[in-house]
Amino acid sequence: MSFQSSRRVQLDRVEELFKALGSHWRLEILKTIAQKPSSQCDLDHQFPIEKSTISRHVKVLSINHLVRMDPQGVIKLISIKDQ
Repeated sequence: MSFQSSRRVQLDRVEELFKALGSHWRLEILKTIAQKPSSQCDLDHQFPIEKSTISRHVKVLSINHLVRMDPQGVIKLISIKDQ
């Protein structure tokens, strides 16, 4: 991979990260789980938006390596990936 293409990949990743952080709800989810890891169900009860919307926001955060999901029995605990 050349320097130019490597730099382009890095810029694309930065752009995706900024897009992920560009949503008010994603920032609110990050603030919430920074205080205390939460399950999807906890987040569903905390925010006045559709469950499917919260799920999509969590997925975007996960894809961008901002959160991790740890199985805890039948639920997944969502937490900040890198403190």
